[in-house]
Amino acid sequence: MVMLAQMKDKKALAEKIHTAVCQMYEAVSVNPLQNFHFPVGLHAAITVGYPKKRLATLPSLAV
Repeated sequence: MVMLAQMKDKKALAEKIHTAVCQMYEAVSVNPLQNFHFPVGLHAAITVGYPKKRLATLPSLAV
């Protein structure tokens, strides 16, 4: 496997990164309760500054 940092073709590198990010977003949306290497869910929303009162009005599966 070629390391991303070793890729010379910037367009191919951008495409690989885009694909990887899309796959990760899909994984989170399909398996929201799975453990990920980054915060997700209610705790993540609170951490980045969403108001708790506003979050409380949303369905629990939406956050």
